[in-house]
Amino acid sequence: MPIPDLSFHSSTFYGLDVLEQMDFKPLRNKSIAILTNQSAVNRNNKHLLDLIAKYPDIKITFLFS
Repeated sequence: MPIPDLSFHSSTFYGLDVLEQMDFKPLRNKSIAILTNQSAVNRNNKHLLDLIAKYPDIKITFLFS
């Protein structure tokens, strides 16, 4: 699966930002466990769990915080 080229942008992109740009395709139709805390936010200050909630085909089976 190709990773989007974000080199044109001068800012730093974190893994969550890249996953969001990829529309969470690597996680689709999977059951996942998440190890996170309140700092798991993207560049727009939206939390990982709020972003994943939009995708019903991503099943969170364990949440460790």
